[in-house]
Amino acid sequence: MLRNAVETNVNIFTKFVAGCVSLAGIHHARCVFDHRPHRDDTFLCNFMIKAHVGERQFAESFALYKHLRRYTGFVPDNFTFTTLAKSCGSSLTILEGFELHGHVLKFGFCLDLYVSTALVHMYAKFGEMFWATKLFDEMSERSLISWTALISGYARSGDMVRARKLFDEMPERGDSALYNALIDGYVKSGDMGAARKLFDEMADRNVISWTSMIYGYCTNGDVLSAKSLFDSMPEKNLFSWNVMIGGYCQNKQPHEALKLFRELQSSGLFEPDEVTIVSILPAIADLGALDLGGWVHQFVRRKKLDRAVNVCTALVDMYAKCGEITKARRVFDGMPEKEMASWNALINGFAVNGRAKEALEVFLEMMQKGIKPNDVTMIGVLSACNHGGLVDEGKSWFKAMEEFELSPRIEHYGCMVDLLGRAGRLDEAEKLIKSMPYEANGIILSSFLCACGYWKDVTRAERVVNKVIDMDPWNDGNYVMLRNLYAVEERWRDAENIKGLMRGNRVKKEAGCSVIEVDFTVCEFLCGGDREHPHKEVIETVLWHLSAADSDVVWDRFLPPEYLSAISDPGSVSSFSSSSMGLAALSKKQLYFLACHNPIHKGKMSFWFDLPSGKNCYMISARELYIKDGDNIFDWAWWPIPEAKLRFHIPDCRLEIGSKITTSLLSPMTPYVAYLVFAGNLIWCGDDYPAEVAVGLAESNNGQNRTVYFHREHQDGDDDGFYPKKRADGWVESELGEFFNGGDKDSEVLITIKSREKEMLIVQGIEIRPKKSK
Repeated sequence: MLRNAVETNVNIFTKFVAGCVSLAGIHHARCVFDHRPHRDDTFLCNFMIKAHVGERQFAESFALYKHLRRYTGFVPDNFTFTTLAKSCGSSLTILEGFELHGHVLKFGFCLDLYVSTALVHMYAKFGEMFWATKLFDEMSERSLISWTALISGYARSGDMVRARKLFDEMPERGDSALYNALIDGYVKSGDMGAARKLFDEMADRNVISWTSMIYGYCTNGDVLSAKSLFDSMPEKNLFSWNVMIGGYCQNKQPHEALKLFRELQSSGLFEPDEVTIVSILPAIADLGALDLGGWVHQFVRRKKLDRAVNVCTALVDMYAKCGEITKARRVFDGMPEKEMASWNALINGFAVNGRAKEALEVFLEMMQKGIKPNDVTMIGVLSACNHGGLVDEGKSWFKAMEEFELSPRIEHYGCMVDLLGRAGRLDEAEKLIKSMPYEANGIILSSFLCACGYWKDVTRAERVVNKVIDMDPWNDGNYVMLRNLYAVEERWRDAENIKGLMRGNRVKKEAGCSVIEVDFTVCEFLCGGDREHPHKEVIETVLWHLSAADSDVVWDRFLPPEYLSAISDPGSVSSFSSSSMGLAALSKKQLYFLACHNPIHKGKMSFWFDLPSGKNCYMISARELYIKDGDNIFDWAWWPIPEAKLRFHIPDCRLEIGSKITTSLLSPMTPYVAYLVFAGNLIWCGDDYPAEVAVGLAESNNGQNRTVYFHREHQDGDDDGFYPKKRADGWVESELGEFFNGGDKDSEVLITIKSREKEMLIVQGIEIRPKKSK
């Protein structure tokens, strides 16, 4: 370029400077510009001014303009002034803005549509609505952008009446940018009704419109409406997700925040950024979900987000509130730079974990580094003194707030009242409440009432109780505290009056709750039962069994009839029978599990308990089955099968198998199903013939007869019948039939299997289980 003197062509030289900005950076581009041969070219100079503004170097852009005006023959045009007006508005440099306005008047661009609109927008950014309106009124021609600049300025300044009036006076309806500005103004003023009305009028809503409405609803506590809009969004961006997650955290719904965070991850549409992390960590801290918090910390490290101060501060706060104050300190020490909020998070973290000494040490370390404490810092310091019982230190630091040029707020007085009340200095606490420059709120009075309750000072409690109930009539703790005080003093009538007052104000004692985290899932349980929990029935069943875990009364009803004789028969539990302890030394719970895990009745059957239904189940072993060929009953040889729990009979004949069981062993008023359990690899000696099966009570004529196959599963084209199914334990079972046990203890259930062909079966036994409801 230099060899061919191409720099003499201003257009090519300008493009070269533009390439330097994008490839080598603004500094190199400025060096090239400073050596330009065209010292006064307006197009080239405007480009360099705009390049500085594009790089957010607002001071440099205005400095360059002044340099050009002072040392060159540069003559600005309308593009120069629109660019500089944008620079002043973005940097909020009001003095330069007024100076720029003077130059506009001097060079005669005051009637230029683009320059005037840029100046209106600049003054609106400054909040100088008088000058913005004056300029707007003097404009001979106005564009949609001019109207938008002025209306947006009034909306940002909170004057929604004037903004709406101008909006209604517009000759044509505005675009989505103007609607969004008005919606944002209504949202920030808390007028969600007007914002929703305007939102519904929009013909072209974009993601900003939806997100502004979601933010407004969350800010006003209407999370349901916010989530409804969020679900209805035709298109979401990461900012929309962050607003909704942050809204849940802001409205104390951490479970929903975590649920939405997982939904964001599973969608794979966006990757969490700094805002997402800072939004979700408070929810993790509220629930104490430490495992999930650790995962988020690892994610932050992988994505190198731990360089952001706000992310590290949120991690410090999360670890501290989850009780991992050592990890919080480690994160704090590893921060490349720290801001006031970081120090406050660590001080408060030590305070809430009862480590007052470390909290004060961090506070002193902060002051040694020349960092001046703020209001939040002092709340952490006073809270640390409160948790550590450091009354004198707390009073000293409270007085020192004046040295830090801080005026104690009501929160600081609340910390002091709580500190003095816990220490039993009720006189000082009461005097402080009366002398503080604020009206005592419900929190301070409740704290003082709790202190009176702890130190059993009924007289002082009665002096504040009416006031605190008037301020916070639904705080159940205040009623309970005073009622307990009266009970200690045996003032039963007064205690009953407090209970009546609770009923009159419709106050219910808030149920306690506990939280547990399993596999990154946080479950919350309310005292007295959680009717909303999706697994309520299973939880109640398990808890009931846990509460009855050592009760002989409970476990006795699970044991089979005549369990002692069944278990102690020779051959039933031989390994235990030889023990010196004896069955009498066992609890009913131990006997139950002994019966479940060992054959009973001399090895003829085994027993267990079906947990979902609470019914008895039995397996009649192969030894207890009768097997015959026609009318001949034979004695068979028994072969042990290593994989089996029992021994199995292997017949090779025209088969008939039968068995019976007394109904007294089974649960009464229960429908049962009988199954034949056998090995899955069957060898057939004949054609495909099924077996005829009969199941029923001995004295009943309503026995069930059916056709059962044992050789294969059901296939297309097969006739009606019952076919075998594979079990999880590797065996195969075929359903033989159903019967109903009405509770007659003297009855028997008969089961008969007849086959027309010779088969070889490896039989485990006949299993009888309660019928499962569909």
